[in-house]
Amino acid sequence: MIDRKEQYDEAVRYAEELKRENDAEIGDWLEAPASIALHFYRRFGSLWLEAAIAWSENHKTEWNELMVVAAYVLRKREVPDPLADWLADVLEGKRQRPEGGAKTTSGRDLLLARMVDTLCDNVGIKPTRNKAKKPTYSDDFPKRSACDAVAGVVNLSYGTVEKAWYEYGIDHV
Repeated sequence: MIDRKEQYDEAVRYAEELKRENDAEIGDWLEAPASIALHFYRRFGSLWLEAAIAWSENHKTEWNELMVVAAYVLRKREVPDPLADWLADVLEGKRQRPEGGAKTTSGRDLLLARMVDTLCDNVGIKPTRNKAKKPTYSDDFPKRSACDAVAGVVNLSYGTVEKAWYEYGIDHV
């Protein structure tokens, strides 16, 4: 039988390690969406790229993030086909940068969702919990989730991380 406290503690340790890795690579990752996009392109490749292209149609922030990744791969002379098609459409005027819009937290939320997914894959913890139950280690409420672990490590609320996971988590993209 799985010891839920040990599993959760392992998830927290893993989340702290992920945050340290991301801090070292992209600095203040909660405030650097373009750097986060580059990080995810390097880590997830075409899976992230296809989602980013779709999101860029209506979101200025994602458009800007995709442009950073495009510049990166152009300089390396390694442009994947979906990005080459997107860039050709941009250059031909078939795609235009969305106008206006408030500052979004999509870059941050994407990283939070990927942290949750990584914990689920590597530790075996469930992504979310029943919000009606207060999380404890008691027998009555033995479950804490990957969203709880990530929220504690990055000092955000459970609801913020859960919302990010539902929007950007790998099972939901």
